Amino acid sequence: MIVKNDSVIEQAKWEELQKKINTLAKDNKIKNVNGKIVEIKSIEDYYSNITGIVQMKKLDPSVLRIPLDEPIININADTRQIELTKEFGKTQLLTVENDHLAETIYFQIDRYFDLQDLAADDIKIYI
Repeated sequence: MIVKNDSVIEQAKWEELQKKINTLAKDNKIKNVNGKIVEIKSIEDYYSNITGIVQMKKLDPSVLRIPLDEPIININADTRQIELTKEFGKTQLLTVENDHLAETIYFQIDRYFDLQDLAADDIKIYI
């Protein structure tokens, strides 16, 4: 669990996320478990308002993306190319399904491919 930001860059990313969450909550009247509009001022606020933030997932899935510095892998379904960052070098491994030490990776792909809505199905991506 994140408890502090260690750099100016991390702090800037965190402030951007706070602003995004607060704007979405205010504009869409999203409330926390206490019935108050979600407002984030600290990391502790993020976790104490998580039930409200989960409601925002349909509006913007990135509000649940913690840690903020994880890379996003771009996938081009048309060319079937996966753009890996330098962090996925020869020493970096991705884990397999059912691996108990697996980590979440974040990827971006067009929602529609070959007349199919990828959000409507479970998909497997092989890297």
